[in-house]
Amino acid sequence: MSFDLFFSWRFLLTVVVVCYCVAVATDRAIGAWRALHGRERHWGVVRKYLVIQLLRVRLRDVGWELAQIALWLGVLAALIVGHRWLPV
Repeated sequence: MSFDLFFSWRFLLTVVVVCYCVAVATDRAIGAWRALHGRERHWGVVRKYLVIQLLRVRLRDVGWELAQIALWLGVLAALIVGHRWLPV
């Protein structure tokens, strides 16, 4: 068994980046939650605006975007699987 320094570095970097992204996303979500639940008058206006914007979202548009994401993920998966068949 040989020790691969690059594999270890890549694994460590992945763990650090994922932890950082989770911490930042959690912090931002908590900050937005606290801001939107403020008692000031302008936050009430922002809450009403967000509700109106969410009610205007059409399911057809969201479905089309999700279909495009699924299509491109399929293309990426096909490229990854196809790359394994290439001679080295």
